[in-house]
Amino acid sequence: MMKKWYWSIALLIGFIFPSAAYATAQTNSIQRAPMTTSQYDARLKAAHFIGTALILKDQHIILAKGYGAQNQALNIENSVDTKYQIGSIQKAWTAALIGQLISQHKLRFSTSLATFYPQIPHSNTVTIKQMLDMVSGLHLTKKPTTHYSETELLDYYVSHTTYKTPKKFVYSPINYHLLAGIIQQLTHMSYWDALRTMIVEPYHLTSVTYYPDWLSQVDHSESYKKQANDPYQKLVPFSFDTYQKELGTGNIGMNITDLATFYRLYLHHQFFSKQVAAELFAPLYQEAYASGIYNYKDYYRARGEIQQQQTLALMTPDTHDLVILMSNAREDTSQMNVIGSIFSELTQQSIDFK
Repeated sequence: MMKKWYWSIALLIGFIFPSAAYATAQTNSIQRAPMTTSQYDARLKAAHFIGTALILKDQHIILAKGYGAQNQALNIENSVDTKYQIGSIQKAWTAALIGQLISQHKLRFSTSLATFYPQIPHSNTVTIKQMLDMVSGLHLTKKPTTHYSETELLDYYVSHTTYKTPKKFVYSPINYHLLAGIIQQLTHMSYWDALRTMIVEPYHLTSVTYYPDWLSQVDHSESYKKQANDPYQKLVPFSFDTYQKELGTGNIGMNITDLATFYRLYLHHQFFSKQVAAELFAPLYQEAYASGIYNYKDYYRARGEIQQQQTLALMTPDTHDLVILMSNAREDTSQMNVIGSIFSELTQQSIDFK
């Protein structure tokens, strides 16, 4: 299995394309001797990290390793093949589908939301680009509490969307729920079928799993919550109801190889044209968030968490230097601190993951 994974990484790091970053960030150049694989490994162990870590430097694998239990009851350890739920990181996958539709001339960044959902207040003033960057002013007034089909869920979201504070970044997932609905309308497919046929299958991202199939996957990770200093004290049951409501925003899982591959394809405009990429990743109104990632001057940041599963990612704009931590035992402070320190060492910058 390890040889297969290293071959996948060898393929993904073969992509070498320039990529632009836009918003500024507070980083200071530092000079330190490069750390070794064993030192990075020791740092992750010292942080009591549970999950899978990938570290690339200058496109070379520095570390690719699992830590802790994938399933404690069955005595299965985390590995590079372990699958994790990626939470909000899925928004970048939704944005990639929108980028494809724009490249196919089925949509424009300037297209108004009213083209698809005229019943939403002020939808004639909201554009696709504003929704991608969460500066649309759209908000959900009430979260759904019962189970719906995908179409019924979209109807609920449309009827419970309001408008306030436009042209300012507010983290509001309703933007991406509605983008998933637009994808459904333009492709005449369910969101998952569109994602599967337009990205997952053509780019051979074979570990990507939609939430209804999660528990049937051999390599799926169980979720744990630390209690009384025992990281495995509480098993968090998989909630189909929770994931069902995360349409376009957090109901797919995968292994670390496929996530790293996605980022290289996404940021190197392999899903869509270079012209589309230039606008897709340029944040509006001097904000940082654009199309599922935070764009800073020298690096990109991404985070997703759901039901004690957490994925953190830091990468340079060309993705030559990259750190991804995928965990099935979320610990915000320790995991954010360790990824920040590793990436700072890797890039000779001082970066806090916030």
